[in-house]
Amino acid sequence: MNTAVSGRFRKIGTLRALGFARICILASFLSESLLLSMTGGVIDIIAGSSVNGLQMGVVNASIQFNVSCGVILLGLLVSMLIGIAGGLLPAYGAARLQIIDSLRGV
Repeated sequence: MNTAVSGRFRKIGTLRALGFARICILASFLSESLLLSMTGGVIDIIAGSSVNGLQMGVVNASIQFNVSCGVILLGLLVSMLIGIAGGLLPAYGAARLQIIDSLRGV
């Protein structure tokens, strides 16, 4: 998200010059981060569900993979928290940019 913000300084400045509030910029970058992390979480759930019921022998133990609804919900929750945590600081930095500085691309 840091590189996404730094690559869009001029776009952020243009939006601010058009009258978009700082909270709108923050919400935009935060929702992008959340969308990306949730997409990754759904892909991981699909991949994890493909091994549901698979039994694997390791040395003297037998491990069986069980993907339950609780595990899926926990995975989505962790994915959402990672998206918020990873996007909050860059989104806050983007919202705090001054219009003139961001139009210059500083």
